Amino acid sequence: VPWFEHQDKLGHFVFYGVLAMALIKTFSQEIVIRNPLAKAAVLAFIFGVLIELGQHFFTHNREGSFMDALANGLGILLMVILMNTNPKIFRLNSET
Repeated sequence: VPWFEHQDKLGHFVFYGVLAMALIKTFSQEIVIRNPLAKAAVLAFIFGVLIELGQHFFTHNREGSFMDALANGLGILLMVILMNTNPKIFRLNSET
């Protein structure tokens, strides 16, 4: 039994924000590529949409949800904004 009504949306929001942060850090420090914020955000969002589509088309006991994909995107967007406005807090390279 969930603690509150949209607990799963909060989970999508938080976990995709963390995924975006990990991808941004990886793309900016380990696999140095240009514009890591945008590329990480697009990759994380595509992954989230593919997961939702996969749940809709390939499973019987799960369903894909537009609202889940929206929560994924909002979590990614918040992390991109936070990391873009505060690169020193997240220890990003200056060229991001």
